[in-house]
Amino acid sequence: MKKSFFTFYFLLLFLSTFAQTSTIDSLQQLLKEEKNIDKKIGIYIQLYNKIKNKDSAFENLNFAEKLSYSKTSDSVKILIYIAKLEYYLNQNKYDSVFYFADKALIHRKTIESPKLISLYSDVGLANYYKSEYKKALESHFKALKVCDSVNNEELKSRVYNNIGITYIKLKDWDKAEIYMNKSLILCKQFNIKRGIVYTLGNLGIIYKNQDKYEKAILIYLESNKVSESLNDKVSIIRNYINIGSLYVSKKEYNNALNIYNKALIMAKKKDEKQLEANLLHNIADAYASQGKFSLAKDYYNKSLQTSKEKGYIGLVIGTHLALADLYESQGDFKQAILERKTHEKLKDSILSNEHLSDISELEIKYETEKKDKDLVAKQLSIENQKNQLQKKSTQNNYMLGTVIFLALTAILLVFLLKQRQKRKNQEILTLKREVQIKTLESLIEGEEKERFRIAKELHDGVNGGLSAIKYKLSSLLEMNNKVIKEAIIMIDDSCKQVRAISHNLVPPSLEKFSLVEAAEVYCGNLNDINSDVEFTFQHLGDALDISKKVEVNIFRIIQELITNSIKHADASAINVQISYRNNTIQVSIEDDGKGFDKDAVKLEGIGLSNVQSRIDYLKASVDFISNDKGTSYAIEIDKIELNDN
Repeated sequence: MKKSFFTFYFLLLFLSTFAQTSTIDSLQQLLKEEKNIDKKIGIYIQLYNKIKNKDSAFENLNFAEKLSYSKTSDSVKILIYIAKLEYYLNQNKYDSVFYFADKALIHRKTIESPKLISLYSDVGLANYYKSEYKKALESHFKALKVCDSVNNEELKSRVYNNIGITYIKLKDWDKAEIYMNKSLILCKQFNIKRGIVYTLGNLGIIYKNQDKYEKAILIYLESNKVSESLNDKVSIIRNYINIGSLYVSKKEYNNALNIYNKALIMAKKKDEKQLEANLLHNIADAYASQGKFSLAKDYYNKSLQTSKEKGYIGLVIGTHLALADLYESQGDFKQAILERKTHEKLKDSILSNEHLSDISELEIKYETEKKDKDLVAKQLSIENQKNQLQKKSTQNNYMLGTVIFLALTAILLVFLLKQRQKRKNQEILTLKREVQIKTLESLIEGEEKERFRIAKELHDGVNGGLSAIKYKLSSLLEMNNKVIKEAIIMIDDSCKQVRAISHNLVPPSLEKFSLVEAAEVYCGNLNDINSDVEFTFQHLGDALDISKKVEVNIFRIIQELITNSIKHADASAINVQISYRNNTIQVSIEDDGKGFDKDAVKLEGIGLSNVQSRIDYLKASVDFISNDKGTSYAIEIDKIELNDN
């Protein structure tokens, strides 16, 4: 089974300025002209992907990695690590696969999900090829978890296949069948034809090992239909070989021979000599099992001829052994001995060739050691001279090391002093901030107390006196004095104004209820006493749960801004809105008046300083727009940041 099916290769979609159809020459030209490091790395990775010979292309990844040592983004480094990981997987260098996987996973949170799935799958395959099947499954299930989290069903088909082949190695046929069927369903859903072919092939292996021969045959036939749509004749031939071997297992030799001969014709047309030699050998085995020794011998010899011509030494050795068994079954022991000797000779020859390189290495090692001995004498005299120089060099190194150590110590001390000063500066800023907040709080509390005192005196003193005067004058109304009657009306008006001023200073609704109710009542009262301006109030979002101190400050801000609009804006409508969501309080006051110049207001000092003090106390942010269409204030308060002492 090819590694290329199970390893995910995601082509780099990097830098929109480079067309994907660029040739290698144009990419190399761009590389010379490009100055940006990230973009140069992107071109190197594109070059690696374009060049078919990955061994020669690999130097591009090394260049990219060297560039990444400078300041580059994590996402760029990840591309290099994953490309190197895939290269080493195909080189069977599994420790290097694990090394680059670990480097990439340091930045796991920034890895795109398809690349993360690919990474876990490659690590799983590396463990699979090392026969570390438990670790392989752990990695594949991590890949599966990522697929589930991003709902990527198409990539999941390959992950299922990887899990299935691992269970095949563990000979857990039931689990292997479950995951292969899951893979097959998804491959069919997304019309991944090559995946269907491989998955069906794996299911055939599973069913054969479960002695489910009929089911395995049907699976291989289904695989052939898909292979035909891909015009993949080689896969069809291999499926026929598997079907033939299943018929042999069932001792249905005629069916096996029919399938083998059909595959043989296709192999000859495709000029697939190795498959042809294998099929000739399998046909011979089928005839031998039927006792048709003459036909078997002919096909063994045909297989032997093709194998010798093409150098398929393994098949040559196997065929000589099969011929030896054939001659023995016919009683031709002399010929059987000759075939067996040929088999043994070829087998020994292969073993000898395999050890030639080791022997050569031993000879080279011996010659090298001999030359080394000749050099020892010369080196002894040189060593004495070097020792003298080494002593001086060591002394110099000690001195240099001492200087470097002192310099580093001085730098460290300077750094520590700067850090200490920075901490002190931060502490001073914090203390200043605390003092500022306490000052603001004291001013605001003092103002509220004064408001309460004035309101009490107005209500209890002035208002009471006016009421007494009204009572005295009322007793004279019997005289029908017009002047007295007008005086009583004026006193009534004065009482209303005193009550309004008192309520303005300390609104009863704010004391008894919440900010929202107080603001709503306040706007309603303004509508009652002011016919020239229409006041509206809205509350949006969740219910507010804040302290009275904060409520009072927000209410005073609303009150001050509305007063400014009434006095200066000549507005016909004023809208107040309070909203609360996700721990954020938003207060907006809008009018349709004539607006004002922001810079001029600062110079003239129109009473916004009080508003700004309260905003600073609440640690709020304010944004306002003022033009000839009106004025809009937007105040945002973070409930978590409220200074609710």
